[in-house]
Formats: sequence, structure tokens, C-alpha cells
Amino acid sequence: MNKFSNKFLLFLCFSGLIYFFLICVTGLFLPGFLLKNLNYKLGSYGHLYSRMKDLHTIHKPDILFLGSSHAYRGFDTRIFKKHGYSSFNLGSSSQTPIQTERLLKKYLKKIQPELIIYEVEPDAFASDGVESELDFIANDTIDTGTLITIWKIKHVKLLNTLLYGFFRQFFHLNSGYEEPVQKGDDFYVSGGGYVERREESRKIEFLEAPKSEKQSLNKYQLIAFFRILEFFKENNVPYLLVQAPVTKNFNRAVLKIQPNVSLWREIKREENKKIEFLELPYGNNKFNELMEKIFLENSNYFNFNKILSLNDSLHFYDSHHLNQAGVEIFNGRLIELIENPE
Repeated sequence: MNKFSNKFLLFLCFSGLIYFFLICVTGLFLPGFLLKNLNYKLGSYGHLYSRMKDLHTIHKPDILFLGSSHAYRGFDTRIFKKHGYSSFNLGSSSQTPIQTERLLKKYLKKIQPELIIYEVEPDAFASDGVESELDFIANDTIDTGTLITIWKIKHVKLLNTLLYGFFRQFFHLNSGYEEPVQKGDDFYVSGGGYVERREESRKIEFLEAPKSEKQSLNKYQLIAFFRILEFFKENNVPYLLVQAPVTKNFNRAVLKIQPNVSLWREIKREENKKIEFLELPYGNNKFNELMEKIFLENSNYFNFNKILSLNDSLHFYDSHHLNQAGVEIFNGRLIELIENPE
């Protein structure tokens, strides 16, 4: 029996090494469209590589922004600077609470912001987090926090990309890479993390709501979200939760995300912490109501789909991202609320 166990263990070790070798070879030499379960994109869409590089120069800003592409495309650090606020935008494409939690644990003590503005996009709470984690594997340093996150999500694409990313990090294969400041219509604001959409002025019509099936909130994202709130409390960090404006049709579509009673009961069983979880009636499909129930007794949450009335054709470049004209209106109103809380 021991002889068989030893041989089986050797077989597993040898197979693991062969698998790792094949991952490295395919990642280096095969084109991306052939790699279905390996998605390593250095300097990918969203300028995360430049943002993480700039992050190491940031210390004690007035404001730190977190969240999805609605954050790094929605909070213009130059506008805040004009109003006397130093800030940095740590948003990333499809960032979910799982990634946000890791960023806070990894960087908060170093950055030490005076205020955190966390953009809460409904879709992020229904996501599995795979897309966002792939972005971080390629454009941030891989550490134990990365391993823990991948263990939580459990997806073969993440495992393969992690192995290849570790190989590149170990041999410093990305050390000479310089990400372009401008990619197509996207312009990265160095030192601030914001990405401005530069394009010819044109009207965009959104005649139909995006087609989307009803989604359920992901319990692991909700658990991570509540841990983030507890983390803010434990570290005495002031924060605001902001839902960025989207087009009216898109807003109607994302409201198809729904929590349910069984999900909340399951969360209560799994997460035995200081946080008090709220029971929601079955069929409550409005993300905004979820946020308002959580923050019923304070003013931490601002839904700008209710605060602002923007024009779908004039203030957005797609169904859920603001153009620069929309960003300026959005940021101006947010600054007013920061300076004069209602």
C-alpha cells in the first residue's frame, strides 16, 4: 500500500510539473484566441497596469475611489483637484466586492485616505468575479491574497492564468513593459487613475433596454461586501457608497437582479460576524432598495440615478458609461454632497 501511495504521489508531482510547463509554453507561444482557459492580458482594457504602478506613489490622499469601470471612468480626479481634493482612482474593470476587499486589506494602511468613495454597481453583486480577477493577475503582483481569492472563486481559467502569471512574475518578464497613455478613445490620467473617454462629439440613441435575463445576487459577493463595511468600521475609515448614473433603459435592465429569502438565510448561517443582516421579502428585485435597507439610518448611500436626471443621448458614450460631459455633471453634484451633506 505504501509503495502504491508513493508511486501515486510521484505521479501527481510529475503530472503537475508537466501541466505547469505546458501552461507556460502555451501562454508564451500560442495566440490568445486559441487559449480558451488561459486569459493573461498585460496592459488590458482599463489601464489597470498603469493604475497599480501609480498606486505605489500615493500616500494620504483626501479621497480614494473604489469600484468597477463606473468608478475609473466616472470619478475624474482632475475635477476633484480643482475643488481642492487630492484623490486616487483604484477602480478596475468589473471589480467585485471580493476584489475590493483584497485591495483594501493589501493597500489601505499604505494609502491612508481620508475618505473612501466606493462605487456600488448592481452587476458586480451578481458576478462570479472571474473577469476582474484575471485583470489583477496580469496587472498587479501575485501574492497570498491572490491565492486566497482564486481559492474562493474556484475557476479553471483563473488557475491556469495564475500559473502563467506566476511564471512571468518569477522571471520578471513584464519588467520592461510600458503601457500607452492613450488606447483608442481611452486616455489615462497619470497619477490619478482616471480614464477619460475621448471621442468626437456625437449623439447616441439607446432605444431599447439591454436584453438580460433575471440574475440572482451572488452570496459570496454579498458576504465580501458586508466584510468590507465591517473593515471600514474597524479601521475608522469614513466612506460613501455611490451608485453611478446609467442610462434609463440600462437602469431598468439591471433592476432584474433579485435577492431572495433563502439566500439571506444562507448568508446568516455562513457569516457569523458582528454584521446584522437584513431579511428581504421574496421578489424584491430593486438593488436600490437593498442599499437603502442596509443604510436606512444613515446617509452613506447615494444613488445618482435618482439624484440626477441626465440625457441618455448627450451624457453617455454607451448604455452605462458617462462621457466627459456627464462625468463633469456627476462629479460636480457629488462634490456638493460631500461639502454640504443633505
